[in-house]
Amino acid sequence: MKISRLNAVFFVGLAIGLCLLIQWRPDASTTDQTAVPAAGNVQTLLSAYDRWKQQSVRSGSDRVLVLPLSYAKGLSSGFTMARGLATLNLINGSLSIKVSGLSAAEQYDVWLVDNDSAWRGNADSNVGKRRIHVGRLAHRNDEATLETRLHTEELAGFELDQVIVSRADEDSGLLYGSPSLFQRFYYQELRGLTTIPAPGQSSAAAHSTTAPDWLAPFAFLIPAPAHAASGTQPDLEALIAQGEDIFFNETFDGNGRTCGTCHRAENNFTIDPAFIATLPPDDPLFVAEFNPDLAELENPTLMRQFGLIRTNVDGQESPTEKFVMRSVSHLLGMSMSIQSNAVEPPFEMTGWSGDGAPGGGRLRDFSTGAVIQHATKTLDRQEGVDFRLPTDAELDALEAFMLSLGRQQDLNLQTLRLTDANAERGRVLFITEDSQGGTVRAAKCNICHGNAGALTIAGVNVNFKTGVENMPHPADVPGQVPPRDLQVRPRDGGFGKQLNASTGGFGDGSFNTQSLVEAADTAPYFHHNGATTL
Repeated sequence: MKISRLNAVFFVGLAIGLCLLIQWRPDASTTDQTAVPAAGNVQTLLSAYDRWKQQSVRSGSDRVLVLPLSYAKGLSSGFTMARGLATLNLINGSLSIKVSGLSAAEQYDVWLVDNDSAWRGNADSNVGKRRIHVGRLAHRNDEATLETRLHTEELAGFELDQVIVSRADEDSGLLYGSPSLFQRFYYQELRGLTTIPAPGQSSAAAHSTTAPDWLAPFAFLIPAPAHAASGTQPDLEALIAQGEDIFFNETFDGNGRTCGTCHRAENNFTIDPAFIATLPPDDPLFVAEFNPDLAELENPTLMRQFGLIRTNVDGQESPTEKFVMRSVSHLLGMSMSIQSNAVEPPFEMTGWSGDGAPGGGRLRDFSTGAVIQHATKTLDRQEGVDFRLPTDAELDALEAFMLSLGRQQDLNLQTLRLTDANAERGRVLFITEDSQGGTVRAAKCNICHGNAGALTIAGVNVNFKTGVENMPHPADVPGQVPPRDLQVRPRDGGFGKQLNASTGGFGDGSFNTQSLVEAADTAPYFHHNGATTL
């Protein structure tokens, strides 16, 4: 992949002028659950929710709740590539489960779970009351399906935190799905229980969403998000501040790392070799270097020289199988970059290949996967021993915080004018799709990086086979990183978990689009930090 000098000048200049949306440097320990967020911005979160809500209304989500079902690292009883959808009609209570990839030789049950009872593998009868068996999947052709109808009298006091598919007669789940933060906001609004201000609107001026003419009797199943008590507006500042506090201070009873260990606020929510060199030797980032139980958690050479973190994105927990070495994605403007119109995982583009999160690839899943992957005390990765999983309330708060960072909307490169002549010519090349009389070569950058963001001109983020992994990488040059063998920097196959026999990596070679607006302050570049300049 080549980037012309003029295009580079354009979006470097653009990014320098616009990516400094966050100028926070205080000690994160000053944040608590009731404080005003230092980094997060309520209006950014509201803008993201408003965009999501408009799309949901167009797609009929006010009547139907759709949850992806997939493998959840740390939750599932075993690794599986099976995946599916749970579709709940909130008007009549009809529930449809469709899953592909399950063994036809086994039977599978479907459960609704209320996590207030902390169910998972607990046989206590009181816990069982918060776990409702709704039926068994039937194998038909290549799918396992269930069509049933819920009844309100059987669900009194029940809130749907998870839909779980388990092997028949087993307590442990295999596939999981749960409502996102925005789904929780949305259905509380539809019921008239919560008022969410519009972007730019004061809380005092906000009014309740008008309940539809029809009644959705089953909307009561979707739980309210944290800080959204019945009959009140959610305290979004408190929710974001809580997420901020968790992000920078919560270790989840693990090895001392937090989310902020790699996503540093003082370094544009990422890390790079120059920044890593400034850290003290006892920083939690280096836990693999001073804790023998975690000696294989990281590759210290690649981390220090190239800012690469060992990640098991392909589903394996083993420290030596199917891992890749990836740079740390910054979190600025994430609400403008994760949109996907996929009908199967990844449902949100949270990682370099869209599979950086476990399960359905949603931002909510990402937090769970990060704890299991990076915060564990040993490589056994046993919940309750090596770490604890985030609660639903913590996942709400973390999701709110991450979606509150950075800009609130994309630029309009058609109307933008830059004063630097080279940068302005780069802008023209960037948005040009066809040559103009043979004098202007089309760069076509805007097709994939619409308005210098991460979305295509169709308004979604998709995986592309860019060929970036085929670029020469400094770590692949003999003598640069001893010892010279395949374990130094394994092939990153991009999205997917299937072995690619032609490359030796796991995946189809595609990676999701990154935003260019923030690019200038997050060097080095690409999923492997292989380019030091643009």
